[in-house]
Amino acid sequence: MTNEIVAQLQQSKKYRDLCDETLKRMADWALARYPNVKTATKAAKRKLHQVYGAYVGTTHVGRIDRLLDDLDIHDPKPVCATILREHVSSAERLDFLADVFPVLWKITGRPTSVMDLACGLNPFAWPWMDLQGVRYDACDIDGQLIGCMQRFFKQMHIYGTVSCGDVLVAVPAVKSDVVLLLKTVPCLEQQEKGVGARILQDLLVPHVILSFPAQSLGGKNKGMVAHYDGVVRKMAHEGNRQIHTVSFPNETFYVLTRL
Repeated sequence: MTNEIVAQLQQSKKYRDLCDETLKRMADWALARYPNVKTATKAAKRKLHQVYGAYVGTTHVGRIDRLLDDLDIHDPKPVCATILREHVSSAERLDFLADVFPVLWKITGRPTSVMDLACGLNPFAWPWMDLQGVRYDACDIDGQLIGCMQRFFKQMHIYGTVSCGDVLVAVPAVKSDVVLLLKTVPCLEQQEKGVGARILQDLLVPHVILSFPAQSLGGKNKGMVAHYDGVVRKMAHEGNRQIHTVSFPNETFYVLTRL
């Protein structure tokens, strides 16, 4: 029955480009709760909308692809900034983007390898990262977006890989100095409570950088900073990691370093 539900989800314009392991995970989740394929398929679609509705489908992949036609590899920032504006989550980082990575690398040391999990549009911030010659691996569930990033990596001669994968199913078996999980944990926790701590335990890397929004996508501040600070401190304690906190107007970054 799982395959039947996956087939139905693959016919959905909104979710057909999600990686197969995500669709299978959602199908299994729905079947565990509902008795037949029709009801379970509806439940899976509702869950996908709840979890990914604010992210998947709001990014205009066709426009990104057209913007890449005009990418100047010697001056990529103008096109990349326009691409980052395609989603509010990356757009609200633009005002302080030039300051983010120098501060983070000062804490971690300049990495020799980076893994960007559930990356969204973040790889298009590569021109601000100062990672020339550094291995950069990116992973996301959106197959169409992955295609755009593969093109971008090829155009910019970025050393690394872009893959379609679901971090809730398996963390990519790539060794890195630093793992980025930017604005990701809240979405993951909606799907599986406590999963952030589990993933942190699985990431046997020196540094994991998490970030959390200071307000909701709707622009409301609901005590999010204090809430997420508590979440991260619990994760760090359970994972035996030291915390460095870096705060910007719309986003708080936590560098969790293995002790």
